Amino acid sequence: MIRSPKETRDGQFTMEFTDKQRRLDGRRVEEATDVFKERYAARSGIESTNSGLKNRLGLGHLSVRGLGSVSRVILHKVAGWNVLRASASRKLKAWVASRVAETLGRVGSGGSEGRLGHVGRLVGRVERVFGPVVRPDRPIAFMSAA
Repeated sequence: MIRSPKETRDGQFTMEFTDKQRRLDGRRVEEATDVFKERYAARSGIESTNSGLKNRLGLGHLSVRGLGSVSRVILHKVAGWNVLRASASRKLKAWVASRVAETLGRVGSGGSEGRLGHVGRLVGRVERVFGPVVRPDRPIAFMSAA
């Protein structure tokens, strides 16, 4: 932290600071080093997870009592957190997109309804209706010239 010097009566400049300011400045200098950042990275990730569990999923306030109930609620909330984090993963999104494309590709092949039966027909209808929304690579004609 930069502090401006003060001029004394005899024309010299001095800087005044407290022990707390000195300790805080030392801590900030240490936190700026690469070694500190490397050591703190794991703790930072854990703190982020704990904060998300507490703030987004309400783990800080459970409305149940008893070891069995509390354990079950915590387990469910952590499982929910895992689902949230997995859904945010690019790798998982790519995997889901490839599986959906693979499934939609098989709907019309291999028999009258494909492997999926009535679900395949429903997916086919949804694809026809929402195809332009789901797949923006298709040209969308808002108004036809006919």
